[in-house]
Amino acid sequence: MPSRTTLTGPLAALLPLLGLLACRGAAPVVPSAPAATAGPSALSAAEPQPRPLTVWTVSSLEATEEEAPSLRRSLRDAALALGAGAPGLEIVTKPAYGAAGIADFLRSSAQVAPERLPDLCVLPLEALAELGALGLLQPLRDPELLDRAAAAYPFARRLAGPAETPWGLPLAVDVLHAIVRDASVPPRWDQLTAGPLALPLGGGAWAPELAPLVSVYAAAGGDLAQLAHPDPAVARGSLQALADGLAGRQLALPPEGRTTRAAWSHFVGAEAPAAVVNSGAIIGRQTAFPGMRWGPVPGPQGPAPAIAWGWALAVTTADPERMAWAVELLRQAAAAEHAADLLSAGLLPPQPEAWAERVARGLDEAPSSAYLEFIQTQLSTAQALEAIDRWGPAWAAAGRALADGAGAGAAMQALAVPPTP
Repeated sequence: MPSRTTLTGPLAALLPLLGLLACRGAAPVVPSAPAATAGPSALSAAEPQPRPLTVWTVSSLEATEEEAPSLRRSLRDAALALGAGAPGLEIVTKPAYGAAGIADFLRSSAQVAPERLPDLCVLPLEALAELGALGLLQPLRDPELLDRAAAAYPFARRLAGPAETPWGLPLAVDVLHAIVRDASVPPRWDQLTAGPLALPLGGGAWAPELAPLVSVYAAAGGDLAQLAHPDPAVARGSLQALADGLAGRQLALPPEGRTTRAAWSHFVGAEAPAAVVNSGAIIGRQTAFPGMRWGPVPGPQGPAPAIAWGWALAVTTADPERMAWAVELLRQAAAAEHAADLLSAGLLPPQPEAWAERVARGLDEAPSSAYLEFIQTQLSTAQALEAIDRWGPAWAAAGRALADGAGAGAAMQALAVPPTP
């Protein structure tokens, strides 16, 4: 069941919010608020309170420890700062991905109960273009938010949408890479001397779980922009290399899950010699493993390009007055000083400006400068996975076939790639 938190802001001076955001087409006219009065409220006690602003968020952006900084807490604090006349705040937590994920909830609500749509929504960056094209998101026009969106890492800036009217504000990012214990990360997995590489396969059809599989395809020469129509020869070669690597014990599956976080847990708990992980999972504990080295994901023939993903805050309400309040809430909740909220949930700030300093301040144990420099380089050059709804399920099925030991042939059948002539 979704969890809900309801909060009402205090009465203070109403913030001037006119012109912060506009729907496509002519700019809406936001009615001006009455001037604040001294003493008792000028509103009648019988007058109904405004409907709370609703924010849909996901558990993926929440810290595992209740007392840790969190996006939920930032949203509550931002709502308290909105001032007199502001609606209250209702936070609804939904699943992150899949058939019951937040993007699907948004699509289905728009079809059957549009009045139940949220005012603000946390969404995967790769979902913004499709949802924007469906008319479910309101393009941002506030100058401050446009500047923040433009200042994001290149992959996140591109996924956010057109520079003049992005569909959302990049909020958090993460990136894939490899780690090795007491040795350097080689360009190919058959050059690992420490032992097998823990490579998570067979997860769900969403960016963090698909990234390890498609990174191997990219390392073999595949085009990440054409994953809906992959090169048959490259796909067959990379899947066969994965099957051979698993059979020859150059690669290993994390025993307690098929995600990059499971690979990190395997590295920590079982002292696995090498693993493919996401930076957000380890950045707060990097210094606890002084022998750990890092590098791009090794492939069958050479290193894979960096693959990154992330989240954005998007405005969904089309009501001009609620739009203005939603944008003000977004401006405050997505401020750069809230980096600790993201880091406590295992995610990274999306803007490169003063990135290392913000990360170091947001963690109890600051990572080494060498690791921070590596991750910032990865994020600056990263490729992103797009249009996952069109190709993700087939690639996830191919990964599961490999993880279940069915072999490269079954993986190719699951991928549904036509045979090479």
